[in-house]
Amino acid sequence: MESNGRRFTIRPEKIRIVEEAEPASNGYHGQTGQIREVAYLGPVTRYIVDLDGGGELVAVKQNLETSSQDALDARGRRVRLEWRPEYTFAVD
Repeated sequence: MESNGRRFTIRPEKIRIVEEAEPASNGYHGQTGQIREVAYLGPVTRYIVDLDGGGELVAVKQNLETSSQDALDARGRRVRLEWRPEYTFAVD
């Protein structure tokens, strides 16, 4: 991902997926976007999100209370991705 002319990455399991309208979590960075692709992989689901500011992020979420149909129905949904600043790593 790129922001302010800097490229960085975040481990997918460190990214939280929340509703776009949900208030931002204190101390977290975030980007809004739309879920483009969903892959239900048994214990986890992988989400590919096209970011409004350009680029994409991949987030992984445990399927503690999610069925495969619930996960697949998320495709096309607007969301906000959130992560703690210390989880970002600069890419040279």
